[in-house]
Amino acid sequence: MKSRRFLLSFIVFLSILMNTPAVLCMTPAPIVYVSGNSNGDFNCNGTDDHLQINQALQFVANNSEYTTVHFKGPFTYVINGTLLIGNNTTLEGDSTVVIKLADHAGWDRYIPLIKQINSSGNHEITIKGFKIDGNYENNNNSTSGVISGKNYYDLINLSNCQNIDVHDMYLTNNLGDGLRTHSCSNIKFHDNEAYLLGHDVLSTIKSTDVEAYNNKITCSTNSGLRVYNTNNVSFYDNNITSKEYGSAGIEIQKEGTGYVMDNIEVYNNTIYRTVLSGIWIFGSGSYLNSSANVHVHHNQIYDTGAGSSRREIGGIMSDGFNVTIENNVIDGACGAGIVQKNVYTSSALTGSGYVITARNNIITNTKNSSAGGNGSGISNLLTDTHSFVLQNNCLYNNSGGDYSNVSASSTDIQADPQYANRSNHDYHLKSKVGRWNGSDWVNDSISSPCIDAGDPLSDYSNEPEPNGNRINIGPDGNTIYASKSELTVPVADFEANQTEGIIPLTVQFTDESTSNPTEWEWNFGDGSNSTEQNPVHIFSDIGRYNVTLVATNGNGSSGVKSMNINVNRVLTPPIANFTANKTEGTTPLTVKFTDTSTNSPTGWKWNFGDDQISTVQNPEHTFSKVGVYNVTLVATNVDGSSGTKSMNVTVNRVPTPPVANFTAKQTAPLTVQFNDLSLNEILERTWTFGDDSTSTDANITHAYATAGTYVVNLTVSNADGTNATSKTISVTAATSAPPKASFTAAPLFGRAPLTVKFTDTSTNAASLKWDFGDNSATTTESNPSHTYKTTGFYTAKLTATNGGNSSVTSKTIFVAR
Repeated sequence: MKSRRFLLSFIVFLSILMNTPAVLCMTPAPIVYVSGNSNGDFNCNGTDDHLQINQALQFVANNSEYTTVHFKGPFTYVINGTLLIGNNTTLEGDSTVVIKLADHAGWDRYIPLIKQINSSGNHEITIKGFKIDGNYENNNNSTSGVISGKNYYDLINLSNCQNIDVHDMYLTNNLGDGLRTHSCSNIKFHDNEAYLLGHDVLSTIKSTDVEAYNNKITCSTNSGLRVYNTNNVSFYDNNITSKEYGSAGIEIQKEGTGYVMDNIEVYNNTIYRTVLSGIWIFGSGSYLNSSANVHVHHNQIYDTGAGSSRREIGGIMSDGFNVTIENNVIDGACGAGIVQKNVYTSSALTGSGYVITARNNIITNTKNSSAGGNGSGISNLLTDTHSFVLQNNCLYNNSGGDYSNVSASSTDIQADPQYANRSNHDYHLKSKVGRWNGSDWVNDSISSPCIDAGDPLSDYSNEPEPNGNRINIGPDGNTIYASKSELTVPVADFEANQTEGIIPLTVQFTDESTSNPTEWEWNFGDGSNSTEQNPVHIFSDIGRYNVTLVATNGNGSSGVKSMNINVNRVLTPPIANFTANKTEGTTPLTVKFTDTSTNSPTGWKWNFGDDQISTVQNPEHTFSKVGVYNVTLVATNVDGSSGTKSMNVTVNRVPTPPVANFTAKQTAPLTVQFNDLSLNEILERTWTFGDDSTSTDANITHAYATAGTYVVNLTVSNADGTNATSKTISVTAATSAPPKASFTAAPLFGRAPLTVKFTDTSTNAASLKWDFGDNSATTTESNPSHTYKTTGFYTAKLTATNGGNSSVTSKTIFVAR
């Protein structure tokens, strides 16, 4: 029977070892491996694989020498729970790896497949190299409202995080966003492919410092790249199209006064066959127009706005932003090539002075739209609040005409941009050569070489200084000039002694136009005008004003010179300050911080001194470790920030005063064994045995002179306090009952070196003797501990003795490698 019981115990022990995570023999740092078979540190079986993956991610989070969780392929890892990624962590995989949402997951809204481990944010997060499949077909449920674009099942959703790098991923087939960030900074999204996602491929909300480049995107429900109240953005070298219900290629969105978007650049992208606009730039609410500026250049945009029943169509659509649009090719857009139009709110954005500067663009083959676009090349449907400045554009074959509610520019040309490579939308721009007869150009039927605009157009940075003689546009070396004797039309130009300042702002404008103008028409952009040559103007209201000059002489005028003047209010950055409901306590210590900063901050950055941050106004934070933490707050608004407020929070350990306790057992005539069982750390103890004897030992055998009843007291103390307890014992002159040996041992099995705690539970024992079965020394202690250093099976025996009687019992200990 004993052998059967031992065999059963051994089988149970082996079963426990077989189900222990592989971290007992972990791959050396810095990488841990997840596999779909038995070849990883953490191994999955295709069901609830998020459990093992999260164990791997938690291991990396808890062990600073490890940085990377690597998925081995070729396996599909099926998850039915969110993967949680921590600080300084790379989540990567072989190209044959697929992370797939389980069928019918049934998750609530706002739960993504991957998110940060800490709700207050994490940093240094890299995700790269594998495929994520959102399993749309087995999770879409219109009956219960689980449908695309309703905040279900984002593939990656990160909040309050810094330094995010997502690259070389294949993202597909889900109901939500690809990568969605909220209140994050330093985001890189590059070299990814995204196909038919349920909302935006990249969506950044209230974030900063965003780069998206070299991505190949096919939209299904919403846009390819989207920023909302996000500043410092570069979108470049992306290829974007759409299928099904796809939206715009790129969306730039601003709302309200709390955020600045004045450093947004979109360039070198190819955007084609999108359901809505190629690029859609729009705002809502009321804010200074100086806080909304975008630069769009060197993009190829063609066949966009194909969703004829939608209003957000065209090549580039904007409202509520100042936009510089230059050196783009816009071919075959539906509705308008470039348009200022409001579709997000019921009326035009509050405020005025929003200007699109469009120069050096090719706009051709624009088509009519039943949704409101008349097929014009350049259109302004917000003439009360928005305007255009046009320079050197080429417009041709636009079904609704080249301009709608926009004055034509004398520097624009209407010429056929010949195709150099139709499939790549490269062009040659055919020049017109002739002579000026005093009032018009006369065609001399002289053909000229084509001007290569496949760049799509030169930026003219190396051209000769304009002198009123240019009659056409083109890259350096191909510009056609007439002689000065034939053309002496002035070219408007001017300088200002300052272009930005605080209200009221007085500006001296100095005319520098060429070719001897005799008349000047100034428009200061605030409803005021002047015909002086060098006027002085006072701007009395806050805003961004587009100042223009038209210079004229007897031969006419040559275009418009414009300059933006920014008039700001007196800056009032916030002064950071805050209070705390407590500054000292025991761990875990939860503190409520209350912002008391002045001058109406709109952004807050808290650093709690324990590697945790927060961007909420009045955070509640729990300090989990003992220490002194320097908590800082930086408060910001649109005017900047003004210093840092700091405060120390002291976290103490929980006091653990001792709790006195002991046992007393008569082991021989007039002899009692006392054992100290007090709780918590004991630094000092004192026994009084009731017969005027004392001791400071932990466990002691005391001999009484005579039989009787004695009150025994034990007093114990440590740094946190003192405690005492007493017991009344009866001591007899003889003992008669035979002993019965008994003990407990824990643990009974484990890996070497294995330390086992033995506890005597014998009765009527006057003395004890332990034999641990490994040829080590024996002991007579009551409750010894013993460490087994080598593997094997050991028989531990206890012999209890009283007078001439003894009793023996034993247990088997198993020590594994």
